[in-house]
Amino acid sequence: TNAPMQSFSGDLFAEINITSSGRRAFREAGMTLAASAENLAAITLTPPAPALAAVVWDNNPEVFEVDQDRLVDAAGVPLLLNPQLVPGSHFSASGVLGFEFGGYELFPDTINVFAPAPPIPGTVPTAGPAQLTVASLNMLRFYDRCDDPTRPNTDEVVNLAQVTIKLDKLSRYIREVLKSPDVIGAQEVEQASVGGTVCANGEANVSTLQLLADKILADGGPSYTPVLAPLTNDIGWINVGFLVQAARVNIGVTQHIQADHPWVFNGLTQTQLHDRPSLLLEATTLFTPTPLDFTVIVNHLRSLSGIDTLTNTTTQTNAHRVRQKRLRQAVDVACAAQAYQSVNPTRPLILIGDFNAFQFADGYADTLGILRGDTVPSQSEYGIDFIPPGERCDNPFNGQVVSPALAEAVFSLPPDERYSFYFRGVPQELDHGLLSTTASQRFEKMAYGRGNADSRNDQVAVVGNALRSSDHDGFVLYLNAGTGPTNNGFTLFKDGFE
Repeated sequence: TNAPMQSFSGDLFAEINITSSGRRAFREAGMTLAASAENLAAITLTPPAPALAAVVWDNNPEVFEVDQDRLVDAAGVPLLLNPQLVPGSHFSASGVLGFEFGGYELFPDTINVFAPAPPIPGTVPTAGPAQLTVASLNMLRFYDRCDDPTRPNTDEVVNLAQVTIKLDKLSRYIREVLKSPDVIGAQEVEQASVGGTVCANGEANVSTLQLLADKILADGGPSYTPVLAPLTNDIGWINVGFLVQAARVNIGVTQHIQADHPWVFNGLTQTQLHDRPSLLLEATTLFTPTPLDFTVIVNHLRSLSGIDTLTNTTTQTNAHRVRQKRLRQAVDVACAAQAYQSVNPTRPLILIGDFNAFQFADGYADTLGILRGDTVPSQSEYGIDFIPPGERCDNPFNGQVVSPALAEAVFSLPPDERYSFYFRGVPQELDHGLLSTTASQRFEKMAYGRGNADSRNDQVAVVGNALRSSDHDGFVLYLNAGTGPTNNGFTLFKDGFE
């Protein structure tokens, strides 16, 4: 099985995406087939759009579907029940091969699961006594209990019962699945209402991360100190922040990165480049004989939405706005990371978050390659040099912004574990951990807490478990916080080699 079972209003137990090779089919490098056929002459941009990149993703034609309850007996009763197969399960089946909605489907009369995937939730390893654990979790539009009447946003109309379930699931996921990391970088959490706001439901104005910290503590977890970015430019009022274990980590400086940064598209100045500006945290361990100073930057970059929508000249122009915005955001964060590690070369620097980008070039703009410092310009339509020098920092390191390069933690995992999200049944890696040289010297492992991405959507409303607390799986980075590095300068680049 390649992804969780689908569910629709008219078919709660719908198709499952599968492959017949015994291997899952992941998102691969390159732009989509739709984008590769774009006619650049149909629109006028200033400056003109560069030529399309040659690398095209094949859209995984090896994936097809199984509809387990499609075949029925004379009484209309399905021949098979609908087992909730965890993605990655291996099975054999026989039945009728059909074709509908542009794809092949198997309508089985027998299914035998001979190698089930590990059950979910799947927890991360318990940290050792000298390990610093830094986690990242997109919390999927986590809103507080306050109906803020100053915000014209439908998500502000709070369903208190849903918020209660969400808090319970996030608390369970952090405590039981992620094992209460020392530092958690949070994405998609509502920006706190300004002090003195009178909530429409009459309740006190308490921020999302404070609500979650209180819930974790009430559930028997550790005491977390919430740190929420001071502002957001997001139309939905979502933001980034941190939860920091008070007994293990001391909070030093926090700094918003480029919170007010207009940019230029098609000759016109746009309002803000960063919808959810990145947040930097300087901190120090309290649990080791020799305190370790370290820095974490949590990020939530622009999504891929609209990047290959080319139905008319308006959407095609917007597709290039999306591509250029993602390029500029990546370069902006890379400039900030390079500036920081240049001034603080011995201090471990860790970038985490939902980068809304793959570990390889997507053909439009190589977000992670730019951030790591190993981008290959020929693999993307838009590269660093598309941005005029006066609108970015320099890239003097053989065309790179970042040097020494940042290591990509996900390359320490087996290929089948390199995913945090599903899009249209395709597992893909959107959530990343990047480490400076001094951080990678202390890096020991990375682990995903499974149970969000691999769960069906109907688990959102099921109380008493951690499943589907979000649509992204969170991860934990383990670093040796002892007296010195233990891995002799171990680094990982995009090809997986040391």
